[in-house]
Amino acid sequence: MFGGQITGFTKRKVHIVDEVWGHVLGDEAAMATKTLRKWLSPDPGPQNMKKMTDMAPAQREEFTCEWFQSHLLAFSRSDNDVLAMHGPAGCGKTFLSSWIVERLQRPIGRKSYLTLSFSLDADLLREATTLAVLRSLLRQLLEIDLGHKKLHQDLAKAYHSSIENGSFDLERALWDCLEVGLRHVQDSNPIMVVLDGLEDMVGGDKAAREVISRMASIASKYRNLQAITTTQGKLEISSKAKYQPFEVTSGLTHEDLRIVINSRLQDYKHFRGRTEHAQEHLVEGLVRKAKGNFLWAVLTTVILQWEETEDGFNKLLKVVQDSPSTDLTDLVTKFTGRIDLSKPDLHQIVSLLLVAERPLSVLELKCLLQIDLGKRTSVERKTDIVRDIRSSLDPLIIVRDGLVRFQHPYIRSYLLKLQEEGKRLAKRPVAQSDMTKRLLVYCSYNLPKKSDPAFDSLPKAELSKTVSTLVLTKYAVRNWIIHFQSSTMYKSRESLQLDDDFKDILPTTTHFPLLEWAYSGFETSPFGAIRKMELSLQVRKAVLSERHTSVLQILIVCGQMWRQSNKKTEAANCFYDASMIGQHVLRNHHTIITTCATNFLSLTETFTATTRTELVTRKEKTLIYVIDMYKQQHGKTHDLVIRHYKMLAQLYVDIHEEHKAESVWRELREIVVVRFGKGSEEDAEISHNLTIVLKKGDKKTDVVEYETGIFDIITEMEVWNVKRIKMTIELALSYEARGEVLMAEELFVYLWRRLTHECHHGHHHHGVDIHIHLLEVVIEYTRFLRRCKRHEEASNVLICIWTEYEEYHFESEEIFIKLKIIGEIMREVSLLSVAVNVFRRCLSWFKSKSLHEHASSCEVMISETVDQLTVITTKTTTSTSTSVVEETIIKETFESVISRKTVTTETITVSQSLIAHYMRLEQWSMAIGVTKRALTMIWRSIISGTGTIALPKDHSSGALEIAINLAICHHRMGHFYEAETIYVRIYRACRNSCRIDDDRMSDAYGALIGFYSEHLHWHKMIEIYKEMLLEYRTHLGPEHQVTIQTLYVLGSLCIDHGYDDAHQYYLDIVEVLNHGSHVCHPDALDAMFFVCRYRFEAGNWHELRTVCKVLWETWKGQHPGHEKFTEDVVETLFFRYRYVLEFHMHCEISVLRELAIEYRTLCSKRFGVDAAITIKAMVEVAQVCMRSEKYLHEAISIFEEVIKVT
Repeated sequence: MFGGQITGFTKRKVHIVDEVWGHVLGDEAAMATKTLRKWLSPDPGPQNMKKMTDMAPAQREEFTCEWFQSHLLAFSRSDNDVLAMHGPAGCGKTFLSSWIVERLQRPIGRKSYLTLSFSLDADLLREATTLAVLRSLLRQLLEIDLGHKKLHQDLAKAYHSSIENGSFDLERALWDCLEVGLRHVQDSNPIMVVLDGLEDMVGGDKAAREVISRMASIASKYRNLQAITTTQGKLEISSKAKYQPFEVTSGLTHEDLRIVINSRLQDYKHFRGRTEHAQEHLVEGLVRKAKGNFLWAVLTTVILQWEETEDGFNKLLKVVQDSPSTDLTDLVTKFTGRIDLSKPDLHQIVSLLLVAERPLSVLELKCLLQIDLGKRTSVERKTDIVRDIRSSLDPLIIVRDGLVRFQHPYIRSYLLKLQEEGKRLAKRPVAQSDMTKRLLVYCSYNLPKKSDPAFDSLPKAELSKTVSTLVLTKYAVRNWIIHFQSSTMYKSRESLQLDDDFKDILPTTTHFPLLEWAYSGFETSPFGAIRKMELSLQVRKAVLSERHTSVLQILIVCGQMWRQSNKKTEAANCFYDASMIGQHVLRNHHTIITTCATNFLSLTETFTATTRTELVTRKEKTLIYVIDMYKQQHGKTHDLVIRHYKMLAQLYVDIHEEHKAESVWRELREIVVVRFGKGSEEDAEISHNLTIVLKKGDKKTDVVEYETGIFDIITEMEVWNVKRIKMTIELALSYEARGEVLMAEELFVYLWRRLTHECHHGHHHHGVDIHIHLLEVVIEYTRFLRRCKRHEEASNVLICIWTEYEEYHFESEEIFIKLKIIGEIMREVSLLSVAVNVFRRCLSWFKSKSLHEHASSCEVMISETVDQLTVITTKTTTSTSTSVVEETIIKETFESVISRKTVTTETITVSQSLIAHYMRLEQWSMAIGVTKRALTMIWRSIISGTGTIALPKDHSSGALEIAINLAICHHRMGHFYEAETIYVRIYRACRNSCRIDDDRMSDAYGALIGFYSEHLHWHKMIEIYKEMLLEYRTHLGPEHQVTIQTLYVLGSLCIDHGYDDAHQYYLDIVEVLNHGSHVCHPDALDAMFFVCRYRFEAGNWHELRTVCKVLWETWKGQHPGHEKFTEDVVETLFFRYRYVLEFHMHCEISVLRELAIEYRTLCSKRFGVDAAITIKAMVEVAQVCMRSEKYLHEAISIFEEVIKVT
């Protein structure tokens, strides 16, 4: 009655919401809001309006659920976070949830609530997930929390991430978005979240428990937020929230049941004909019998009304009242028993509804039933389907609001069991196959038989027209592949078992894939939609073969979907395959082929490879096709042809196929010459690329001939033209590569002379540019000479050019950059003194122009060059004027950098150079002076020693090196106290600033240890090692190799210098590494040998026995480290072991004998039968045996054997 008004109201509401968002965030955000709403909405279907306006699956009777008013009020006033209602199937939870949502529209307890609600419908398989719950709540929140930018931004981010990343955790992101929105709303309004039917979720109780726990966790954080949930069983949730369980019992719903039963029987004549008292008595009896189960009550009233006579009614009523069981299953079984499922029509209806992805509309079901699979056509139904359902299937299956659905989820679950068992209903895979085929026949029969492939989606007008005239189309194109996956025809993606009937009914029109694309659900689940589309592609390939327009169309669709998800590689592969198929099934150079090819190229434009791969081959084929197509369409000199030729040539260059690149560049040059003329800029560019390719291909003759030709073309240019200079240099390099060194040098000399001539004549108008070109030529010429091992000539050229430019005055940065490069080459050819002069000249100019970066670079060059020169001078002579000059230069540089207020890398480098200079000359006092000045600027605290000393934040490694040099200088001058002070400060600074495994820490404490070792300060060394041991244990762990090495060092120092703690360090090693094992860790063996000796000397006999046993087992079992058991070690170990067993453990002779025999056997095996230790071991066995008459003969035999051996 009010459908039109409700639809209009909804549209106006949506329009207002969009306007508000647009006002707050701008028009683009308003468009984004529409996209988000579509993304958050449930899958499209005829039930959508119903879902939005009514939570309950049926109309609630008036005056029911009023008993819950007091409970709802009490919960709203409490500090509980969740009211968790539970009760068996059919007890009225969904009716109660709908009443709660309706009641919260009005104030309760003088408090107005905003309400978010979700009621899970078991008939909607796609909506039975956690994501569906979250999307529903967020869609409502987006309409309530208007203008909340944070919520909008987070939702938009989650949307884009889900589109672009298949592994994105969308569920977690939406939970976070929900909390953001709820937190914002509850700040100004109390809010109640109502969740119903969670037991029917995919995942069962576990999924329901997770949803409730997460919702409870959110509610517990905010005082104005509460939640109400309904499930069948009482679920224990893992949350710290205040959780109030509430069981819906028959006592609470007694009055509601009475109202429902009375209402159901009011129109029944045999009930209405009774007295009011009799009616009340009958109803009350049924209420008690129902035990709170509304479904049982409703079904029972239907059974009673089947009776036509009053006598029959009374008898059946008595049977119901006297029945000992009120089990719901028994009742549903009776109902299904009355349905004749052997009738094809009824069997078909039930089977189709059970496998349907959502409730079907009456028209959709009618279309399915009209399909004749045998004739592959649609046959008009003669009877009214609604009347058929109501007469044969009511009340199990009902028709309400144009939808055909099950009366209750329990009924659906019961019938599903029958279907799974194959009892009276076809098994589910068979029913899925039937549904799949009916949907495909419907589409084949109704959609256009022929249509051209398209690259873009269908227009909205055409979609609307198709859906309005063909009511089953939307469901069919969206769900046929889902039904196919559950059918008998699908085993896995690699195994399709398609029968002949299926191959005949699959639609071959390209219109069908376009409709699949339009209703794929890409907006809500992009990667799920793509997976379905790829399976659809696989099915078509299996049925139609690859060379078919339908396969071409769905490849285009997959490519578009992959591109929307920002998966360029997958999209490119689809477009390539589509273009290849198009070349076989469409006319030559069809628009679709061209579009697919160009899209493939644009998607792979940024792709690079260095070897030929499958993708490279595909790109090559596509470029060749596109070039040929553009040639035919626009002519061979068109810009598009040239552009794609360049792409093809560059592709060959990248994968090092120079022979193919050469062919393309040559062909392209012919085109460019025709289009732009010989010698044009475009021709020069192509020629340059061709030259590079020829060089890479090692075609020296072709390079020279080709470059000579180009050189001849540009001879008419002015000599200082940049292209001429570059081409001349390249030609010279080509001659060099060919081995014609003389020809190459002639070109270099020719160019140098010509440029020099131009520089010396003042009439030219090119200014400083000609000098820059001359310096470039000289740089290339000297490099050429060095490659030819003509270093002296290279030096002469460099000196010549510097002599010419030393007195020139330029204001060009480029000139001095070139001069700096010349200085660097001078360093390489050992013109160190001249190089210093070049760098100083450059430094002076860069400073005058405040070009600090270049100036700093020159300072470093000067420092390094002088340092290099000092080393050479020191080796050749002890005192020359040269060293004085060098010292003066570097001192000037040092004074320059030290005068600045900031510390830079140049400050460190120059300081280190001057310090190193003085230290090489052993001028320790001068080195100390420079070091202190540098450290005062770089690291003041190391000099003053005040406060907590730490490494400087910047340039700490350089500062550390300078400080260590200061300590060394003091040391060399005999200032031992000052040296120790600096070493200790460095060590403390690194302790305060560095991790224990930092190289700077190692350098600092290594320097201090070395100093103490040289001056025999053993106690101080031990203290430092103790400190480091504590750090190693804390930060590296007690078993770390460095920790163990430190323990060994401490033990050795204590032993060597008479300290008493040595044994403790070795015991620590043993305890840490062995962990009480019966064998010794290889790294603990040296410590174990010491402990063995220590225990023996100290008389710790019980401990000695344990140590000896571990060592004995280690040697005996040849465990790692056994090579350390030399003859002396083994002999000592045996005697100590036997001694402690014999004299302190008082073992019997048999034990000692076994030990001695084992000793002899092991010695013979390890050291050989003739080894001295083996013979001694035999004697030991004999001597032990001599102590007992029992082993006397054995002793004699062993002595005789010893005599023979010796």
